[in-house]
Amino acid sequence: MNLRRFGVACIATLAISAPAYAQVTSMPISDLQVVASPTSGLSEISGIMTNNSHRTSGDVFVTFALFDPVGTQLGVALANTKGLEPGQSWRMRALSPYPNVARVKVIDVKVY
Repeated sequence: MNLRRFGVACIATLAISAPAYAQVTSMPISDLQVVASPTSGLSEISGIMTNNSHRTSGDVFVTFALFDPVGTQLGVALANTKGLEPGQSWRMRALSPYPNVARVKVIDVKVY
């Protein structure tokens, strides 16, 4: 096998073994809010994601950036589910390790 064919074979292998995910526009998020958890006093992020596609999802990961009252980013929180069917809605919940979250922003949505 010459070097050119070897390079093409390596690229093809990398493309096949790379994670199969995509930024998802067919799964919008609504009713995003931050509330104090009644049990822990920490901030809890909640929202609703709806699968508007025609396929059942695999693993779904939503990453939120967390901000304090003056706009400084505190960190991130993650919500995940699996098997969201077409037309089905999911009430997302993510617990923050910070008690003073004033605002959240969705920074990443991935479906595998």
